[in-house]
Amino acid sequence: MKHFKLSALTVIIGASLTGCGFEFEQVPTPLPPVECYDTDIEDCQPLPPASSKLVRLATLPDNAQVAGLTVDSDGKLFLNVRNPRTNSSYEPNNAHVGYFADTNVSDLPLEILSLSYPQNAEVNQLRVSAELGDYVELARARSGIDGSINLGLVPKVKGAGNMSVNQNLTFNALLEDETGHTATLYTGLLANPAALNKFDLVRNDDNQWEAISLDPMNLGQDSDNAAEHSGIIGLSGGMISPWGTVIASEMFNNFNGLASGNQEWNKDGGSNTASNTQVNRLYQFNDNDQSRFPNPYRYGYITEVDGEGNMTKHYAMGRANHGELALMPDNRTVFYSAGGDNGVLLKFVADEAGDLSSGTVFGAKVTQSADTDPAEATFSVAWLPLYSASNDEVEAWISKWDDINMADFDQNEAAGHEDASSFLTLNDLADWQNGESIFRAHDQGGNYVTGSRDGRLDMDGVVQILELNHAQLNGDEEEGKEQAQPTAEWGQIHGISYNVNRLKSAQAGEGDIDTAHIYFSIGDFTGQMSQEGDITVDDTIGWCGGIYRMPIDVSEIDGEYQYDISVIEPVLMGGEDNAAAGNNLRCPQSLPAQVNNIEVLDNGDLLLGEGIAGRANGAQKNRSLWLFRPDAVEMDGK
Repeated sequence: MKHFKLSALTVIIGASLTGCGFEFEQVPTPLPPVECYDTDIEDCQPLPPASSKLVRLATLPDNAQVAGLTVDSDGKLFLNVRNPRTNSSYEPNNAHVGYFADTNVSDLPLEILSLSYPQNAEVNQLRVSAELGDYVELARARSGIDGSINLGLVPKVKGAGNMSVNQNLTFNALLEDETGHTATLYTGLLANPAALNKFDLVRNDDNQWEAISLDPMNLGQDSDNAAEHSGIIGLSGGMISPWGTVIASEMFNNFNGLASGNQEWNKDGGSNTASNTQVNRLYQFNDNDQSRFPNPYRYGYITEVDGEGNMTKHYAMGRANHGELALMPDNRTVFYSAGGDNGVLLKFVADEAGDLSSGTVFGAKVTQSADTDPAEATFSVAWLPLYSASNDEVEAWISKWDDINMADFDQNEAAGHEDASSFLTLNDLADWQNGESIFRAHDQGGNYVTGSRDGRLDMDGVVQILELNHAQLNGDEEEGKEQAQPTAEWGQIHGISYNVNRLKSAQAGEGDIDTAHIYFSIGDFTGQMSQEGDITVDDTIGWCGGIYRMPIDVSEIDGEYQYDISVIEPVLMGGEDNAAAGNNLRCPQSLPAQVNNIEVLDNGDLLLGEGIAGRANGAQKNRSLWLFRPDAVEMDGK
């Protein structure tokens, strides 16, 4: 195997549109030559020319996002057309799941012609590079496989009927059998409440996948147990574990903040409805049963689901706006994030391999290099221990709020309390940040449950666990503030991904460990990342975003591998954000923008799927699927 070393951290490739045909021309930024090593120079083969380093492989119809990137054992790529504009002329104009039937994406030609950005009628089309071959639709929202079961369906947990069909198809998690002849495909829904749609697939005589059944997999159960009837929301990322379960992330984004939702969570909206529309949907999920009013602390977790739909929420990993995650080969270490505009990179180390129900959570404290250009600034990482917990310990706290409903809000409001909701207050958060150990009384601005009804309880670290997105401190440690302070400044973390085959090959001596990386994307540089703090970079890229990588540090102790991250490097940045151009027109069409989805291939190439990266409107009207070759740099004189 040949090994090559990347000679520059970041390459920005431009493009120009010329002539009536809008010919696409990629213009590489000049780079110094790379070096060959671990092999004789005479035997060293040049990497692909820079013209194939960044290639647009597909463009999606207006408003649709690229999602669900995953690859089967033959290299066939699955892709979801997520949330297209349903009134467009695109047919089908509903979200759907499909795959590219004829191509091994890890074996694409070195020279590929990049698609141009769509023009005129093309904006309502799914356009695909000839190198990818045909896109085969497996199922479509509102019609499913045979018209009898809808893709995107969310059945109610109590009462008749279903919630509305959802178009937000996010991840695909593929579990093939040992023969590769049959498989189960799980597709996540970014819905409230959500479901995990389960396909049974079989290969036909032409070695192509066919969907033979579709199960909506309602993840709530008609039960008096809140852990069972609460269901799940906002599935954003997911993967198949080595032991055959789906590990998925809840993105608790719309109403997860103390300031933006919990304080009126259980406010009565009249006619037996909750005033918050999102909360009311969870209420409807249980047939508007006040005894099953949703508990906000039941949502926002890394969640494990088996093939029968049995669900385990890993409360020990913290409640947050979670995105994608990377489970390392030791089956103990997980790299993940608390996302949003004040994102935190997290690491979880389980107490036992193959069991994520207890362990220790660490937050990344970063130190930036002297550069402020996002394409040059690197970060060293120190992992600060935040807490250790088990699912059972955290659930004992969560259950204290299971019986809170709209009647409690009415009662507390009538009594004139500052907080009527009964849930954690901004005062509770401030007290925890300032080192207090006891919840303040309800009549002094604390919450009803832990500051009055159950007495003034010991905080016991629960504030940080239940509000992991918010219970962080920035800047230097101040006197009296003893809690750990990871960096909570990353803007919209998405796409955390690595290739386990490359890492295992390197560990077996069949590859270079220096080529094994975890990648993630940033969707927005205009917030905390561009202000003074641990991270201070220029905001010219803005909503256009960028891609970072983290080299994987591997050590072997007592015969077992351990994994860590110590450096974060930029590898590809979007172009300059032209905010004045307005939504969907802000970013250059020649570069990826607001990447939500990253798939790392066996050969080290990346597939990048554009989305909206946490923004209500995207940076480009038509989103693209890109091929990016991080190590594809021309050899000098070769």
